[in-house]
Amino acid sequence: ADYEPGTCSRYSDFGYLLAGWILEEAFGEPLDHLFESRIKTPLSVQQAGFLPLASASVLRTASIAATEMVEDRDFPLIGLVHDEHARYLGGVSGHAGLFGSGPAVWDLALPWMGGHPLFPGDLRKQFTTRLAGLPWTLGWDTPTGASQSGHHFSEKAIGHLGYTGTSVWMEPDSRRMVILLTNRVHPSRTRNQIRKWRPILHDLVMEEGFSQTP
Repeated sequence: ADYEPGTCSRYSDFGYLLAGWILEEAFGEPLDHLFESRIKTPLSVQQAGFLPLASASVLRTASIAATEMVEDRDFPLIGLVHDEHARYLGGVSGHAGLFGSGPAVWDLALPWMGGHPLFPGDLRKQFTTRLAGLPWTLGWDTPTGASQSGHHFSEKAIGHLGYTGTSVWMEPDSRRMVILLTNRVHPSRTRNQIRKWRPILHDLVMEEGFSQTP
């Protein structure tokens, strides 16, 4: 290991991979089933779920945008998780593989604003408070000087960026949320202009919201 446990934090997917396996072991169910029974159903979420590679079909992927053209295919990935590790694991993983529409992302994120029994106050605070000396919480990113969230979210805001061009940022105090579902890896992951455009979008949305505040 590069560091002694507890002495350094690095951004990595592998902790979430491990968390998914721990959940499956603890509850004795596959992760996609746990999502359906313990998250999707209690929150009445529609149009969200994992798409295991073995069960992907044209009917199930008709409304999903294509992502990247990969080397071993003559067509882009459609309805197949873009992340290579998650694809290797069959499409269901603790760090990637969950598909959802804009309204579904809204329904999944809204309880983190507070007031839902699925995330009681103490648990929500634990997962949304910055770790000492770091810009991250246990499950979220937070605004920093060069943040993709723009310039108007406060230090209490939380958010997450997806590699393919998806993101959600929310401000619990003002009850504002910005969801962005783009497709920046089509046809290639080398297209990265979204890093310039995304903060501008967040600023415009937040400024519009401020201008309408009584």
